Amino acid sequence: MPLTREDLENDRLRARIRETVPDYPLLDDAEFEASRQQILRGIDGEDVWIFGYGSLIWNPCIDFDRSAPARLDGLTRRYCLWDKSGRGSEDAPGFYLALAPGGHCDGIAFHVPAERVDWELTCIWRREMISGAYRAQLLEAVTTDGDAIRCVVFLANPNHVRYCCELLPQKLVECIAVAEGTIGTSREYLYNTVEGLASVGLEDPELTALERAVRDYRRTRGLPDDC
Repeated sequence: MPLTREDLENDRLRARIRETVPDYPLLDDAEFEASRQQILRGIDGEDVWIFGYGSLIWNPCIDFDRSAPARLDGLTRRYCLWDKSGRGSEDAPGFYLALAPGGHCDGIAFHVPAERVDWELTCIWRREMISGAYRAQLLEAVTTDGDAIRCVVFLANPNHVRYCCELLPQKLVECIAVAEGTIGTSREYLYNTVEGLASVGLEDPELTALERAVRDYRRTRGLPDDC
């Protein structure tokens, strides 16, 4: 079942996880709100951009008024968070992208006007900050037009139980090729991210190569090349 804006407005994603995976490591409400308030204090009543590098690119579920391709320096997109709910299961865990130190990351930034910031951060926290596997920060990115913009960015939390940085490449291919959860498959997440980047003239060569490997894996095993 694809994630929708209505799911976030009604906090259905967290409720769905509590129901289907009772032992999933969810943040308690106090920690959840404290992390949101910390970012709101940094924004200080102004407008802000939200930086998308994975599913936010192709399914933002954000009420924004404009978007722009942008680059973050010093951080790289990496598959390093396992998942046993949204796009994986206990028997076949999937993986999500996060940002880790090093290199740079090209993505899409979404501009949120000041009057919408509080509610939009509530909605996106219900999506990204469910378990604390991400750390939210305000960082500067640069658009392809050369403009410096302040963004809410979700980085990997290396101290979280879901963090995994030592997965062998072939194991990652195998996991993404078959994992499926309550909101879709891991391969759909990968395919759509590659396509979303391409739609604005961007490419992540490692993701492109990973997509080919996943499609090859499914083809050689007689599995349909769908999502």
